[in-house]
Amino acid sequence: MDDQDRSDDPDFASRPVSRRRILVRLGVAGALVVGGGAVAAAFFTRRSREDAIAEAKRLVQESYAALRAGNIAVAADHASKARALDEESQEAKVAWVHTTGMSLMEADGDGARAVGFVSEVRRLGLRGTHHAFANLAAAVAMKNDRFARRLVDQHKEQNVPGDAFYDFAAGAALDLDCDPALAEAAFSRSASQWQDAVLPRLRRVRSLLFDERFEEARVALSEVRGADAAAVVLAAALGRMQGDASVQAHVDPATVVDLPRSVRPLAQALLLGGDDAAFGIDAALGDIDSALVATTCAQIALVAGDLQAAHAAAEAAQRFRPELTRATVMLVRVKLLRGDLAGAKQAADHSGEAEPLSIVHAIGAYEERRTEDLVKIDEEAKSTGLRGWALLPSALGLLGVGKMPTEPELQAAIDAREPWADVLLVDLALAASDVPRAKRVMDRWSDVTEPRTRRRKRVADR
Repeated sequence: MDDQDRSDDPDFASRPVSRRRILVRLGVAGALVVGGGAVAAAFFTRRSREDAIAEAKRLVQESYAALRAGNIAVAADHASKARALDEESQEAKVAWVHTTGMSLMEADGDGARAVGFVSEVRRLGLRGTHHAFANLAAAVAMKNDRFARRLVDQHKEQNVPGDAFYDFAAGAALDLDCDPALAEAAFSRSASQWQDAVLPRLRRVRSLLFDERFEEARVALSEVRGADAAAVVLAAALGRMQGDASVQAHVDPATVVDLPRSVRPLAQALLLGGDDAAFGIDAALGDIDSALVATTCAQIALVAGDLQAAHAAAEAAQRFRPELTRATVMLVRVKLLRGDLAGAKQAADHSGEAEPLSIVHAIGAYEERRTEDLVKIDEEAKSTGLRGWALLPSALGLLGVGKMPTEPELQAAIDAREPWADVLLVDLALAASDVPRAKRVMDRWSDVTEPRTRRRKRVADR
């Protein structure tokens, strides 16, 4: 019989089925199973790949949304996950570059991480604006002000096209190089291209503060949305920089670490003089990214009445940028407010800057009662338009030339933190033989310096 249907054979059910036929039939079935499994696996692999790509796109979008709101850590996490899900996605690569660069500049700048970042961007094959952004972000993170400025100038010569992220990095580089006017313009360009983004708008306000364009800063600050804590810090810093000691900072020391890196040192400085100044000026200076930040911290500390902190900030500013006139003027001013004429003179001589030199020479002439020299210094300052020692006329009055200053005038100068105003008030009291009044002023002196020691001796002799 053949191998077809044998159901009509009564003995068919009892006959053994050949092993060969069984194996053939099983082989066909197995082939069908394996073939079907391969198709299913391919289907599920393709479906899994499609899901991963879709999830990566979603994470990229969420990353930029978080970055726009200033949530850098969340943005960086989303971008890293998107890149892991879809390693070939150009969008995921670029999102990772943007979030990592912004993190280096505004969250946790680290030299080693910055170097690795640039190397990875190069490995990814990203060129043009993205590569330029990465180089600038790394230079800012490493606080390499000269290199950062060279990069900005080089990119301008090469006509590298800007975008919201590149312009932000360029602004940060220019701030680092102590050029707040150009930095403000760059942050303004970034904000105009980056709808509702918080970070470029905060940095623009800060640059306006550094450039002492206070009214523009106030207007720009009113336009910031969605960054309440950082905006409060900048508003308080604005008030303090204008000399208003009554401005309340309302800074929560527990959340300072969550602020953008560019705002953190100002927040720490605003805590000075209060019960929450646990870490002192060191915490503020640990985050400085520019000599201008340090001089601003010094100004805030001065208004708070913390001369020691102001001194530390002024010294940090000069170390950061020795040739910056503003840093030298601040350091000389703080030293004089502490009664240290010798230290102020040394700092002014070292800088060679005209304004601080004029101030220390004038005060030195007063201390040595060189009236003619003091008159000459006054004339030179007026002829050159130099902003010299504001109290020079009062000093001349105490030396018998011109009008004698009054106590209210000198007290107002003390309140305005004018150098040597307290010393002149002591001299005015001693000229009137009013020892108690002189002692009241001297009781506020904590630093021991030669000019102060000499006056204490005069009071003791009386």
